[in-house]
Amino acid sequence: MGTIVTELYYKNKVVLNFALDMSVYGFAVFNTKILCQDNLPLSIQCGIKKGKDINQLLHHWLENRIIPDYRVDLDELMCNEFNIPMYKMGRMCYTQHTAAFLHGWTSVFDEYSVEVQSKKLFTYVLEDPCFWNIYMLLPQNEHSPWTLYDKNFTLPSELKSKLECNNKTIYLIQTCSESQIDIFTKKKEIMCDYFNLNVQIKGNQFTTNFSYLHKASKSIWLSEIIPFINNSTSILEQCLEWMPNKKAKGILKKIFAYEKKCRMENIPVSINELGIAADKNEAYPIIIL
Repeated sequence: MGTIVTELYYKNKVVLNFALDMSVYGFAVFNTKILCQDNLPLSIQCGIKKGKDINQLLHHWLENRIIPDYRVDLDELMCNEFNIPMYKMGRMCYTQHTAAFLHGWTSVFDEYSVEVQSKKLFTYVLEDPCFWNIYMLLPQNEHSPWTLYDKNFTLPSELKSKLECNNKTIYLIQTCSESQIDIFTKKKEIMCDYFNLNVQIKGNQFTTNFSYLHKASKSIWLSEIIPFINNSTSILEQCLEWMPNKKAKGILKKIFAYEKKCRMENIPVSINELGIAADKNEAYPIIIL
């Protein structure tokens, strides 16, 4: 596909620009230039203070903003997004980065987006004829006023999931198989005990009310931190160093206690599903069922 000059926005402000190489099978980040360090994503800010490479930090941050390989309906979801018949494809677990990119790498849990710097055609047709679409990428100031990115393509969940949001409410609706109802019901009970979240159950469908996240504009996930952990001190102590404020540190301690309780009950929990939203001196839990 070649190099695409892109920009990372926080709200309506460019905080860094970088070169992005996109292919069907992955992406590379290089030539990153920081323009506003104070508004960078929390994990990137902390990583810079610890002397980590900015290109590595940005690549890792973007990788964490894609649907995980173990999403149960991944093949169907990606084929529908790219308008490719499923019978022509094998596993689609290498394509989530493209879906995230085409939707600005936007997440419902913060206010960041990735935009191209100038108008550009985007296609994989020469790399893989199955990906026959050609997209016109537009910089932020050339978007139509009604352009809205689909934020479902950065949800870190194994379950079939979708968002229902407006300016006041955020609902995450997740559906498990009939055989999983008991284990996810138990997981929901533990989650609500530790974080007092509002989760409604209807059959095999779980709806979590994340409307309180409208108060926050940044987020940090355990999956962004763990690769930088070493054996010098405890994992919790090292993770606490990445937290932006006192309230976030308190929530992190609860997250570790929640994860331990789930392990004791033989309930699987992924670090992709554990995060914290923050804004100035406030912090809020992001716990995905």
